[in-house]
Amino acid sequence: MDIGDVYLVTDRRIDDHAKVVISDPSLNPNQVVWVNFTGAEGEYRDHSCILEIGDHPWIMKRTCISYKDAMFVKEADIDSLVAKGKIRKLDEVSDAVLRKIHEGAEITDELPGKYQRVLVEQNLIS
Repeated sequence: MDIGDVYLVTDRRIDDHAKVVISDPSLNPNQVVWVNFTGAEGEYRDHSCILEIGDHPWIMKRTCISYKDAMFVKEADIDSLVAKGKIRKLDEVSDAVLRKIHEGAEITDELPGKYQRVLVEQNLIS
């Protein structure tokens, strides 16, 4: 698992949001931060980071990062779920898209502090 990797639950009835790793698992494999891609429509969406069609192969419409839905995952748990076929790895995001996601993480009011602290400690945001 690497920063910028994107994963999807194979049973889309459970969750149909792709998740992107935005912290460095090599620095803290037990508290890896990931966030969702979600549709950008709707007045309650966080527009701190907007992605367009072509920014990632999974994106088929204007998309935002849902910082409020950030989660900690353990690298070992994700590796196990991939091995069991419960989630699958998609193409990673480009460096430019990852930078845009981190820029959004710096300005959003939606990213809970515990996730923000990990990104700050890893010098990914200020």
